[in-house]
Amino acid sequence: MTDSILPHGTDEALKRMILITQETIASFERETNALALKNNLDFLQNAKLKQEMNMLYEQASRQFFARKKEFFRYKSPLLNDLSDLQIRLKREILINMKFLEPMLNTVKVDKVQ
Repeated sequence: MTDSILPHGTDEALKRMILITQETIASFERETNALALKNNLDFLQNAKLKQEMNMLYEQASRQFFARKKEFFRYKSPLLNDLSDLQIRLKREILINMKFLEPMLNTVKVDKVQ
């Protein structure tokens, strides 16, 4: 069994989920910036951090959804903040994928040749 990432308290868990989401967004932004500036060093340095943040976010999301009734009964303004961050995260992922796509296509072409 995985350790709990989100604290037991509802308010504390929401705040932790918000923090994890913000850090995940930041890791995507750093990678996108490195790709846009063609800065391979920054891209490579951020890769491990981004992977770790994605894993943490995925685990926290599973825990959040397992407790979703608790959170939606809570009716905290933090839920709106988290919802806004989810929209922002989705947007950052789409932007990131647009920058990654040419790189991934290049790797595929190189493997074929």
